[in-house]
Amino acid sequence: MSIIGSWKIDELLQLDEDFNEKWVKAADILADPETDPSDAQSLSLIHNFGEDGTLRIVMDIPEDISKEEVDEIVASGEMKLYGDNKFLLEEHEWKEENGVFTYNTGAKLEIFDEEVSSWETIEVLDDGRLQLLMYKLVRA
Repeated sequence: MSIIGSWKIDELLQLDEDFNEKWVKAADILADPETDPSDAQSLSLIHNFGEDGTLRIVMDIPEDISKEEVDEIVASGEMKLYGDNKFLLEEHEWKEENGVFTYNTGAKLEIFDEEVSSWETIEVLDDGRLQLLMYKLVRA
């Protein structure tokens, strides 16, 4: 299976009131009027797996930001443009080896003074979705 292309968040792993893990549809969270706008924005991120081995996480430029404001944000170096209407938030290396997909989180971790790999597995689920940490992704 090829994962090249754009993927959006379909489900988010959350903890219920008893601290049990449960998968919640992003659409249900976005439909809740009490959802924090920054959470809604996070659930709208697109994960683009490029043929060049780069995972680009992008977001739509909010409609309430003018072209002049976008130009200022880009000129300041705060954000980069991705295409005509998206901001590039993050870039990570990804690869496939022996049918297993992984990506480099860039995190520097140690457990008991031992360095832990920053590479995380991208699981391909039976239904064709991808599981990337706490997200299940579907093709956008």
